[in-house]
Parts: sequence; C-alpha cells; structure tokens
Amino acid sequence: MIDDSPELDLSLSQKIGKCVLDTVGEFVHAIPHLDYTDPNYPSTAVLLDVPGRCQVSSYTCGITSTWSIINALGYHVKLADWFKRCHEAGCHPDEGMDINQIAKALKSLRLKVATKRYRSRTQVVKLINAGQPILFGQGGEMFEDGDHWMYIYGHSPRHVYVGNVVNPGWPIQSKEAWSWRRFEEEELNPKELYIINT
Repeated sequence: MIDDSPELDLSLSQKIGKCVLDTVGEFVHAIPHLDYTDPNYPSTAVLLDVPGRCQVSSYTCGITSTWSIINALGYHVKLADWFKRCHEAGCHPDEGMDINQIAKALKSLRLKVATKRYRSRTQVVKLINAGQPILFGQGGEMFEDGDHWMYIYGHSPRHVYVGNVVNPGWPIQSKEAWSWRRFEEEELNPKELYIINT
C-alpha cells in the first residue's frame, strides 16, 4: 500500500467497503493491494506474485483466475480487455467458461493451456518452483473441467496456497491456505491441473 495514501487512516471495514471494482474492471487506485487478506505463511513457503482481484459477477471466476495467471506471467492486460477477449471466445458472464473457451481466449494472446492429470504434490511443487501458477477447477456438476475456477500460487510442506476469486463475505479476492489433504481429496475435482504458457 502507498505510504502517503489517505486510505491508511480508514478502519478495516471502511477499507473493505471502498474495495470495489470501477467501471473498467480495475481496483480503485487508492487501494492497489490489501495484503492483510493473505494467510500467515511459514518461512518454508514458496510463493508466486499473482495479482488478486475479485470476480465481478457470479460466473466470471474463469475470466478472473486466468487474468490473474497471465498477468503473473508478464502479460499486462487490462481486466476489461481480457473480459472482451473472453466474450469473443464464447464466454457469457451468466454462463461461465469451460477450458475450451479459456484456450480460445488465451490463443488471442498467443498463449496456450495444457491439461495435466494430477499425480502428486511433487508435481505442484515443481511447477510452482519453476514460476508457473496453476489453474484448476472445483466441482463438476455443470462442466467436466470444473464449475468454479481458482489457481495455485504457492506451497509449503503442510499447505497449498490458493487464489479463490470469490468469497461472498469478503468483497476482495481471498488467498487461502488449504491443507494438501483438503486440496487433493475435497477440492480438486476433476483431478486435473491446467498449465498456461507460450
């Protein structure tokens, strides 16, 4: 947070109240990052710098999660532009996105997505250590590749760190620490990881 920002004098609830998306889908500039929403990380944690944003409607988790990853990879695309590219790829904000639509939108940036079957924690550790955030789906009631999109941005011996772009009680993106067991047995469904790169 900028040291001379007048937002420093606001209470936590006031900061949360001001943390809304403006008309072009970006955060209000006075509050670029709210680090107090991050979990407590142990010294053994390996973390990638992935920008956090909240989704702007019920079915934009795929758009927002992929935008977070491509920006972490060095592709500085405005969120409003990414929304447009996803819409052109067939995504409708009231229907969500499947992996094929994500791949089509990524192609407009000369990026691709590879699907990898989840094998073990070692697989995630290697990808994160190599600087690669990981997209994954949760649930499979509507889409085979997941009903809710999130990403992995870090790991430690006991936890996997997840960017969850929606949290109804918190109007900004949640960064959460999940136990490996929770990730593997409860959340990762289907058992696939999606790797975005060139």
